[in-house]
Amino acid sequence: MNLKKIKLAIITNLINHADVKYPLSQVKKLMKEFAEEVGTFLSIDLLSQLRLSNVLEQENFELKYENLTVNLQLVRNTKTNATIIKDFIVK
Repeated sequence: MNLKKIKLAIITNLINHADVKYPLSQVKKLMKEFAEEVGTFLSIDLLSQLRLSNVLEQENFELKYENLTVNLQLVRNTKTNATIIKDFIVK
């Protein structure tokens, strides 16, 4: 499995679709292109949730596949529901 290729694809996709409303769905959809390498999708788990301010909330999710896990750190504006990806780790 070529992790660098997968990371580059995620970065490129996120840059090209910065205005995406549901980043978790976007990453999950992208991973379908690597289905042969990453295996079957298993689950999305919320690992933690932290209030950063009155309107900002940080959420850490884990997308699990048979051969790979993608950890996503999201920051969500609770008033507008706008969400951005702060960080991600592919392992």
